[in-house]
Amino acid sequence: MKLALDTNRYVDLMRGDAEVRALVEGARVVLVPFVVLAELRATTHRYATLYRQLRQQGTPVPTNDLWIAALVTEHGARLCTRDAHFENLAQLDLV
Repeated sequence: MKLALDTNRYVDLMRGDAEVRALVEGARVVLVPFVVLAELRATTHRYATLYRQLRQQGTPVPTNDLWIAALVTEHGARLCTRDAHFENLAQLDLV
């Protein structure tokens, strides 16, 4: 079987989802469409940019919160949080 992964299922696979892992292991070929790669790359690029910014500022943020910030900026959303360290990222719209 040829299996193509959508972005959400790729993320599930990376998180250890047993169902997706079984499908991938049983596939003859696993395809990752270029659109999926672009979506994943956009997020990782934003993560790297924010990571570098925080490092230069000397204001680190916990890793999981940095991923949240990357996704929020990627989607142009407002972030509802009580964590003050997000204030170190002026590009975030906080509520």
